[in-house]
Amino acid sequence: MADFKLNQFKGTRLTTVILISIGLSLFLWGRYKLSGAEEFTMKAEILCNVSDPEKFTAFTCYTNSTEEVNTVELTVLCTKMDRDLIRPDDFSLMLDFSSETQQNVIPALELKPSMARYMGPQEFKGKFNVVDIEPKRLKAVIDTISDRSLPVLVDIKGEPGDGYTVSATNITPSFVTVKGPGELLSKMTGVMTESLSVEGVRKNLDTFCSVVVPEKIETHTRNVRVRLEISHAPQIVAMEKIAVEHFGTPQGNCEATFTPATVDITMEVPMDDVDNFDPKEVKAFVDISNLAPSEYTLPVKVLPVKAGRVKAIEPKEIKVSIVKPIRPVRPERPRKAD
Repeated sequence: MADFKLNQFKGTRLTTVILISIGLSLFLWGRYKLSGAEEFTMKAEILCNVSDPEKFTAFTCYTNSTEEVNTVELTVLCTKMDRDLIRPDDFSLMLDFSSETQQNVIPALELKPSMARYMGPQEFKGKFNVVDIEPKRLKAVIDTISDRSLPVLVDIKGEPGDGYTVSATNITPSFVTVKGPGELLSKMTGVMTESLSVEGVRKNLDTFCSVVVPEKIETHTRNVRVRLEISHAPQIVAMEKIAVEHFGTPQGNCEATFTPATVDITMEVPMDDVDNFDPKEVKAFVDISNLAPSEYTLPVKVLPVKAGRVKAIEPKEIKVSIVKPIRPVRPERPRKAD
């Protein structure tokens, strides 16, 4: 009886060992199948490292076709088991701009797999390797904080009273210093004030206006003093078919012809000088000094007058032909008969 129980125990133990061996073999076989290395591609966000974060605002990357990009494509080699644990946003491309503080544009930044960084959970124990990256090169534009002095521009709205106009504008201070992203500052030509209405105004204005700057732009100047001179609008005098004269002489005593030979001139005459303005003093001319025989297109100019200024000339340019004078042909003398 004891021998039977001993044999039964040995048989059960042997069965257990066999079952454990089979299970272990299946586990190892499954792990082997699942752990085979494979490559896959994924998108990675482009990040950067700079030496002075306080002066850094943003950066932009472009491909060779000047297309703006913010991700690259990584080729990652890892096991099949680890592949299932990697999330789409676990990798980033880290660009080091810490040594590029004096260079705002890097025309051909070479990208390497070593620049890829794993940004996922730190407890992940899997193994992976970034083996390739596309594109291989990018153009990087680094945007840093800078300052610039810009003129102040008044945003004038409306029209003064009938017969009046804004004849002069005085702003104090006329320039202000602004601070912000360099790329944004490079596109600015001036700083606007809040809107100032002159609708129906017939006398000078002296007021303070707030300075308006775009988003991300700063300035310590909050207000400027604006003085507008409102005066009588000038009288418009239109003169038609003013003959074009010439100034100087061309080479070799050549002759000049003008096409067209007349122009229309519009003058602005201040109301205080209307009585002193004489339309006969308005002379149009072109400068043909020392021109060689040829065809030219020259600007029309107007001689200064005592009162008034030129508002428009039509046409502004005319065609000028410089030609040599034609010498008359002398008739031959008849020969005497023998």
